[in-house]
Parts: sequence; structure tokens; C-alpha cells
Amino acid sequence: MKASRGPAMLCWLVSSILSAGQVEVHGGAIPTQRLGGVEYVPLYRVVRACGGRYWRVSDRFVAVLPGDSGSAGVEYVFPAESSVVLHNGRREVLPAACRLDGEQLLIPALAVPNLFPDATTPRLFTLETAERGDTVVVRLGLGPGRLRDSVRLMGTSSSTLEYRLGIGAPCDSALDRQLRLFSLTGGCGLLKAVVRDSAATTSLLLTFRRPAAQSVAVRGAAVEVAAWPRPQRRIARVVLDPGHGGQDPGAVGRRGTREKTLTLDIARRVKTKLEAQGFQVVMTRDSDSYVPLPDRARLASRSSADLFVSIHVNAAPNRRACGLETYFLSEAKTDWERAVAARENAALEIDLADSTLAADNVSLILADLAQNEFLFESSEMAARIQEATLPAARVNDRGVRQANFYVLRNVFMPAVLVECGFISNSSEEKLLRRPEFREKMAKGIGAGLVAFIRQYERRINGS
Repeated sequence: MKASRGPAMLCWLVSSILSAGQVEVHGGAIPTQRLGGVEYVPLYRVVRACGGRYWRVSDRFVAVLPGDSGSAGVEYVFPAESSVVLHNGRREVLPAACRLDGEQLLIPALAVPNLFPDATTPRLFTLETAERGDTVVVRLGLGPGRLRDSVRLMGTSSSTLEYRLGIGAPCDSALDRQLRLFSLTGGCGLLKAVVRDSAATTSLLLTFRRPAAQSVAVRGAAVEVAAWPRPQRRIARVVLDPGHGGQDPGAVGRRGTREKTLTLDIARRVKTKLEAQGFQVVMTRDSDSYVPLPDRARLASRSSADLFVSIHVNAAPNRRACGLETYFLSEAKTDWERAVAARENAALEIDLADSTLAADNVSLILADLAQNEFLFESSEMAARIQEATLPAARVNDRGVRQANFYVLRNVFMPAVLVECGFISNSSEEKLLRRPEFREKMAKGIGAGLVAFIRQYERRINGS
């Protein structure tokens, strides 16, 4: 995408050079102000320095700069609190949203050289890459222009697989061609692609083949970006949460079998299998003790764990219901899913007898937003556990499901809840009472967890 251009008259009218703490426009310095990590300048001062006119219409700010002889001039429309500007009717995207300061509009200083171009402003015109050991270096050459050592930069990372870099210098068309060629050739080493994706400023998106750290600086006549691989991340610690316990027996079968006893035994067996694979395992309870639901989540957070698995046994009014279900946190879609969540959340009524545990609506919303980050991983972990446990235990497949379990809601990592059969079904209660069946169930859960962990490690390490 080509950089914006005004009429030829502006080539001698506007001089937009970004230096420390100010923008130089037509020979005059306009101080910048930093808000939320972004430097801004008042739009009216830039327009005034360019000999233009400026006014406000409702929530929009309009600026008109003089054009060539006989031309209508250059028009800009800036919606307040927006990152979009209409430049002669064409939509441009700014590197950050404009900000209101009383009745005045502040625009990102980074965008000034592109929106108000001048021939003496340094331009990005070459791209070179090199590898120094495990570090990839990208050099973006700066063409003729003064104060090139003060070119402004703004970088953000949404993940370790990409880095977005805004540069306070217009992009020459030659660089655009080089960027397209670079993307076609597939990049080099750690770096996968460099793409220019915004017109109102020179904004480059660098994507990496695997998680990377990066630094950026102006060195000599170039903007230099260095990237190096991050250490491989490993899943090391798993929290196992045997449901119920102590004063809370959970579901009780016709033969008097208690859910709390079964869940503790299965969890201990899973723990043994995971430790044999080299994982650290934290148990929310390792005896017949009562642990409030909020404390289980807090224990998981304090232990710096990577995954959370809550183990339960199901029950239903329909005595014929049987089989395995694995849940991840999301709003329930069916009456059955809501019923299961209500039963497992019932212990919360005991916990909330202490008013200090009562959560307000805002806290619950914030918790849901934080957990939503792991929604995909949690659903994948549930699928791997379901897939591995069904053939191991030879039980009915009731599928991967979703419901709003309190114990999962406040755990900010991939988390699932496994319902290991129905204690309300006489045949399945009989199976659950057998140590060899619980061993098969634990074997399946452990195998599913390990399969997910290997898959998850590949994803977070960029493979």
C-alpha cells in the first residue's frame, strides 16, 4: 500500500520531523505529550503551521490545507477518539486512536510525516536482513533527509509470534516492492514475513516462525530491528483437583459409594502416572478434607501451575444414564449441562456462608474475560482426555461439553472438569468401586493430558 501524498505545494510548505519531545512542522517546533505510551500533538497546531483551516463539527474535526493553484486543497476528517482519518475521502488507519483534550483533538505524532509529507523528511527505502548467530537483524534504510537519528518508533507485541512497528518516516515505493518480494520468498531464519499494513503511518508487521523477543533502534541511517528466539517453554506443573471431600460427600450411589472417595483415588492414580512422565503434580486435597471451591482456584494460582484438572463422578435422576463427560468452562448450552454445573457448584452455598467469599458481578465478568484467553486450549485438553479415556476404560461416550463451573471460572490456565461415569447407575457404580476400573480411568486421563501437553507445547513454541 502506498504512503499518502498531498499536492506538490506541500513539498515545500510542510516540514514534519519527529525529534525528542517535539514535531517540527514548517520550521516550527510543536511539543508532544505522552498519553498511554503514545506521543501526541494538537491537530490545530499542525494545521495552523501548514497555513490551513480547522474546525469541529459535532464529534468530528475537519482540517483543510491549501492546495496547488486552482485546486480545492487537501481535506482531513478526524472522528474523535478514533484511529481512522478520512484523507481526501480515502480511509486511513492511524497507529493509535486520537484523543480529546478539552475541545482540542490530539493526533499521534507518529502519523504526522505520512499525513503531512515533505521531501526533506527521511524516507524508508531499503530493506536488508542478516543473521548473527541466532539473532535475525532487519535494517530499514533511511533515505535523504535531516534529523534521521530522531525518527520516532512505536512497537507493540500481541504475542511472541509477531511484532508491530510504527515508524515516523514515510515509506518509499521501492521499499513497498521489497516488502512484497520478501514475503513471497518466505523470509529467512527466525523471521517469516514483513508486511506493511497501514497507510496513515509506516506500520510494519513482522511475524516469526517461532516465539521471539525483539529490540528496535535507529542506528546511523537505518532503523534496525533485531529478533532472537525465546527459550522453549515446557509444561511442568499440573494441578489435580479431587472433587468434594470432608463434609461434602458429593453424589452417593445406591450401595453407599461416595463421590469424594472415588475422586481422590482416581486423582492419586493420575498423579502417579504424570509423575512417572516427569511432571510435577499439585493436589488441591490429598485426604478426606473439605477445601472450599475458591481456595482450590487460589491454590492453583499460587502454585504457578500450567494446567488444572478437576475430577468428579456424575449422577442423574435417570438411572440408565452412563458414560464419560469432559467439560471446559463456557456458558452451558443444554439443560443437562446447566444441571451438572449446578450440582458441582452446590458446595459454593457452604463456602458463601462466609460473606468474604461472595463475588460481585464485576469480579465475575473480569474473571470470565481472563479465563476466555484459554478457552480454545481448555476445549482441546477436554477433547484429548475424552479421546484417550474412552478406549482405556471402555465406557459410553457422552462427549466434550461446556458449562459454567465455579472451580474452573477462577483458574487462569487451561482447565477442564472430568465426570468419570455415573454413580447413580448401578452398573457403573459397581465398576467405579473396582480398583482396576479406576486404574483404567486414571490411565486414560493421564494419557490424554500428556497428549494435550505435547500438542500445547508445540503450539506455544511456534511449531
